[in-house]
Amino acid sequence: KLLLVEPEGVLKKQCNVSVVRSAGEAVAKRRASLWGAARNDAFYAACVPFLRALLLELPVSADGELQDPYDPLSQYGDGPPQRGVLRTDAPRIALVSSIGHLVSKRRPGEAELLPVQKVREVVAALVARLASELRVEEEALRERLDVLISFRAPGSAAPRGDGGELPAGSVEEEWSERWCKPQPGMLLDAAARAGVAAEDSLLVGYDFVDREAASRAGIGYIDQQHLLGVEGFDIGFDAERVKEFFVPGEDAKRPRAQAPESFAAKKKRGDGQSQPLRRGDRSPGASPLRPAPNRGV
Repeated sequence: KLLLVEPEGVLKKQCNVSVVRSAGEAVAKRRASLWGAARNDAFYAACVPFLRALLLELPVSADGELQDPYDPLSQYGDGPPQRGVLRTDAPRIALVSSIGHLVSKRRPGEAELLPVQKVREVVAALVARLASELRVEEEALRERLDVLISFRAPGSAAPRGDGGELPAGSVEEEWSERWCKPQPGMLLDAAARAGVAAEDSLLVGYDFVDREAASRAGIGYIDQQHLLGVEGFDIGFDAERVKEFFVPGEDAKRPRAQAPESFAAKKKRGDGQSQPLRRGDRSPGASPLRPAPNRGV
């Protein structure tokens, strides 16, 4: 009934603020230069087939397969070929974003913090791009969509003026610690706004922080690479295979998701000791990108 999405790493490249607002403009950029388009558009087109299948009325073949002729990575055409019709039974969408942490924590290689208004503009551009890729009116999409942004990065404090006021246009929840994942507050508030129980919600996230937040909220979780294919740049999804990677909402008695341990931590514990290699094992072997070495040299 409710699909929660962390835009960072799922709908767009992390920490990148360049988002093309329309599918037609994105096609024009790809036509001019694929390299330039990838550099200047942070939007992940891999999310489009899934969202179109989830939200739109699409034709169905005789064997029950959805038929969608639109290729979101094409260099031809001007975007979706025909106007989309939103399904009446489609779930609500909530963007639960941590992009606001760039307001209180500097991006890698950046000397300045991102302004609050810039963060809101990036999220607004994402919503406009989604509406364009679905080819529906943005107002119609916004009726089905909520946007929640956390501006308080872990370890930071909310910046306040002399009168104790927050930055212009901000509300207390956006700067609260309970909205800072892995705290579950933002996810629970998104479900409450939609009037949907936690067990009827699903979060598509990017890393262990998202999974931990979903676990604490009792919300189902699935990693973006298993649903959207973003990591492997593999457009499309297999609904049956997705079930293999679904993580049901966990209660407090179940183990939490943990950050991957570093090699140094494993070595200190004794699990990270390197194993001696046998003769002949040093070769990386053959792969499509790395052919087998010439053993005669």
